[in-house]
Amino acid sequence: MKKNILLSLFSGLLLWLAWPPMHYTTVFLFFGLVPMLVAIENIINSTSTKKGKLIFNTTFPGFFVWNTLSIYWVYNALKMIGEVVAVPVTLIPYALGPLLMSAACWLYYRLRLATNRTFGLIGLVCFWIGYEYLHQSWDLNFPG
Repeated sequence: MKKNILLSLFSGLLLWLAWPPMHYTTVFLFFGLVPMLVAIENIINSTSTKKGKLIFNTTFPGFFVWNTLSIYWVYNALKMIGEVVAVPVTLIPYALGPLLMSAACWLYYRLRLATNRTFGLIGLVCFWIGYEYLHQSWDLNFPG
């Protein structure tokens, strides 16, 4: 369990390193999700009960790290209003993105139960694209 959470957190850090303003780190996007997928695979192959809940609870911290470190500027933009307001308001975008990302991983697990690994991974790509589309087209998206 602890190993899977460490893999998830490592994945979140790798994915964060791939985002600007750091130069020459974009290559981390090619393998940043690999530790997370290994953690998911470890859970699927384990003898634990409630694997779906375990997958969600394992992936959420990694995605939370990635999301929080990538959009730290939201807090910096709001703290001039006051920290009492800025902290709860920034928790919404900090937690909502990882919630949707973890939901895509949970849906992958559910599809994987019904099919095999190949169809599950194809489904994961589709779930992730669906998450990205939702995140860009609803009222809580970032100004572009």
